[in-house]
Amino acid sequence: MARYAAPMMRMRMAMPLADADEEKEESDDDMGFGLFDGDEESAPPPPITHATAAAIEGATSSTFVIAGKSTIPSHQQDDEQTHKVSVAVIELDAKLEWVTVPKAQTSAFLKCKVKNTSQYILLPGQTSVFMDDNFVCKSSLPSVSPNESFSTSLGVDPAIRITYHPQQKKSKSATGGLLSNKIDVTSYVQRITVKNTRATAATPLFIKDQIPVSEDSDFKVLLTEPRLTKERPEVAVASGVKAHWAPRDSDREDDDKTANAGTEEDGFIEWICDIPAGKTQELSLAWEVSGPAGKNWVRH
Repeated sequence: MARYAAPMMRMRMAMPLADADEEKEESDDDMGFGLFDGDEESAPPPPITHATAAAIEGATSSTFVIAGKSTIPSHQQDDEQTHKVSVAVIELDAKLEWVTVPKAQTSAFLKCKVKNTSQYILLPGQTSVFMDDNFVCKSSLPSVSPNESFSTSLGVDPAIRITYHPQQKKSKSATGGLLSNKIDVTSYVQRITVKNTRATAATPLFIKDQIPVSEDSDFKVLLTEPRLTKERPEVAVASGVKAHWAPRDSDREDDDKTANAGTEEDGFIEWICDIPAGKTQELSLAWEVSGPAGKNWVRH
C-alpha cells in the first residue's frame, strides 16, 4: 500500500525478515518494498499490526530483538528451511521523479528517492515493489543506515507517452574564412513529444539526449537549440521547462540536479520538465556539423 500524492509519497516498507537460523542470515535477504515481504506478486496482503523490534547496533553488526514469541518447527524435514519473522513495518517519505532517454527507449521510468528516518539498518536484498496496491516489479536494495538515502525504480509509467520523431537533416555549402575555403554544413533537428495522461502532474521529469562530439579539429559541432553555452549552462526553454548540459552518469543522489551538470564537451543535454495533468510538451534538439567540403565524417 502506498499513499500516493505527487511529488511526495508515503510508503510502507516491510523490514527484512530476520532468519531464525543465524547461519543462514546472509543467504536470504528478501524483503518487501512498499508493503509486506513475500513472493506473491498478485496483490499485497491486508494491513497487520506488528510488534516493534528493538535495534541494537554494534561495531560490526546489528541485532534485532523481536518482540513476542514465534514458533520455529524443529522437524527434521525443516532443517534445510529458513524461517522468518517480521522485524518492523515503517513509513518513510519518498520523492518521486520520472526519467527517460527516448533515443534508447521511449518509456518514462518512475523512480523514488527515500530517506531512512527509522532506527533500523535496512539490510541489502531483493525487494518487491507495489504501487497503488498493485505489484510493479522486483528490485534490489543496498545496505542503508539510519538517516541515509537510497533510490529505487518503480518501473515504467505507461501514463507518460513519449514520441521520438524521425530526425530531420539538411545540408548546404558555404564559404568560410578569409581564404574562401568551401565548407559543408549539415543541420539536424530532433523533436520529442511528451504527453502526460496522468490525473496528476509529472514533476520533475528528466529527459536526456545527446549531440555528437567532434574528435577532429577540422569539424565543428554547434548546438543551436536549446542555446546552451559555457557561459549559459542552463536556460529556460518554456514554461516549466529548463535545459542544461548533463553529466554522462545520470544517477545522481543529491537533490540539486544542476549541481552535477555536465559540460559542452560531453555533448549530453537534459530537460527538466514540470508537465501538468493531461498536457503535452514539445521539445526540440538542433545542431550543426561543419567541416571542409568533400571531407566525410562518421558518427559513432
